[in-house]
Amino acid sequence: MKKKFDVNGLYAFNIPNGVREIARSDFEFKGECTLKTIILPSSLEKIHDDVYEVFKNIEKCYYESDLHGWLNIEIDFPLFSCPRGVRLFLSPTDSFGNKISDDYQELIEYKHPDIVHTIGDYQLYNIVSIKKVAFPYNNLVLKIGRHAFSRCVNIKEIKLSFKTIDIDDYAFSETSFESIDIPPLVEKLGYAIFKGNKELRKVRILSDVYPLDTNRDWLEGSSAEVEIVGEYLTHSNEA
Repeated sequence: MKKKFDVNGLYAFNIPNGVREIARSDFEFKGECTLKTIILPSSLEKIHDDVYEVFKNIEKCYYESDLHGWLNIEIDFPLFSCPRGVRLFLSPTDSFGNKISDDYQELIEYKHPDIVHTIGDYQLYNIVSIKKVAFPYNNLVLKIGRHAFSRCVNIKEIKLSFKTIDIDDYAFSETSFESIDIPPLVEKLGYAIFKGNKELRKVRILSDVYPLDTNRDWLEGSSAEVEIVGEYLTHSNEA
């Protein structure tokens, strides 16, 4: 029988390295879980949807690998739901993904890895430490998943890749940046992708073809001005 993690009355817990999946059944506690801080191992591959009962009050998450590793964890639900949001801390790694230091670095500037072409659903949901999002200029971003950056309320600046293709439902809802450029290769804009962003003033479509949904339901919940600027051969986030 698999031994459970006893977190009764604990405010912090370190899940040991080697664990590949976690579910509610892996934890033992009575009443509401009191955990405020969690340390996740680099071996983690999947987090099951019932773990929200364990993570509902988490305010700090430490992950023993880098952003590339985090984006490879299967997360298909809102992992963190604390009303104050969660600060995510990552470990510096070498080119092979090996941890090189015990000093964690808070994820303040999200720099999308060149070799990652999708962001899964809820992958950065409610991570309030993020203030800036930058994609490599020519990174082929096949998809930014549903609620990928939802409730990242402190994002003030965002620059998408020139080759972004698919932005799914609510991807940037409840953020706080004031403007965004939609690259010309985008084929899909999901439902209400900016809903709840009260700071958003302008969305520029960098193409002479209006995005797929002529009913503009991708703008549901937003009062931002839309500007179509035509063919765009150079991009503003090119370094």
